[in-house]
Amino acid sequence: MIIKISRQVGIWLLNSTCRFGASIILRLKREILNFYIR
Repeated sequence: MIIKISRQVGIWLLNSTCRFGASIILRLKREILNFYIR
């Protein structure tokens, strides 16, 4: 039971981290594009 819960928490953490990283990468891409366009 505890192992199952910890596994779900690990998967949730992984998903949230991936989403967070993706948003940061998208923001960086936008900043770089703006820098080159200027």
